[in-house]
Amino acid sequence: MDKWVEYNPKIITIKPKSQSVLKVFVKAPKGTPEGEYSTFLNFKSVPVPNLPGDSGTNVAPATSIGLNVNVEVIGYVGDLKSKLEVSNLRVTENKEGQAVVSFKVKNNTLKRGVWYNIDVMRGSEDYESVEKGRIGIGKTDEITLTMKNMKKRDVVGVRLRDSSTYEEITKKKF
Repeated sequence: MDKWVEYNPKIITIKPKSQSVLKVFVKAPKGTPEGEYSTFLNFKSVPVPNLPGDSGTNVAPATSIGLNVNVEVIGYVGDLKSKLEVSNLRVTENKEGQAVVSFKVKNNTLKRGVWYNIDVMRGSEDYESVEKGRIGIGKTDEITLTMKNMKKRDVVGVRLRDSSTYEEITKKKF
């Protein structure tokens, strides 16, 4: 993706107590396959140069700060919707009578990771939500949840939602 990036300005001078803006433009070439692409922008400080003094001698800075920052830029070609697959869904009850829901989640998305929440559904509208976290591309999470406020008979299925947009990714019922 590094060949697709244009940025302006090429050199930024930031004076004390000030800020500057870097504009980054990324455009994938036509015919680029759908998927995730990334590159790094590297910001590197340049030392203050020695300056000639009034007496003809060089004046050097008394202090210097070295700063080297890498920023990863991630882009997507195509409409990469999250594709999570639920399998082996089952519900049991522990000795306290609480529902224990277990299943596997596989990430079939062409993204490096999907952040998702799990809703254990009690009915068509009622559910308890658990924030799960991130699942990497092609990875499978094995989930076991003890639902303290649900009985086995209460659980009708699970729904996975995107953690940032809360849009439904998939739903599986018994």
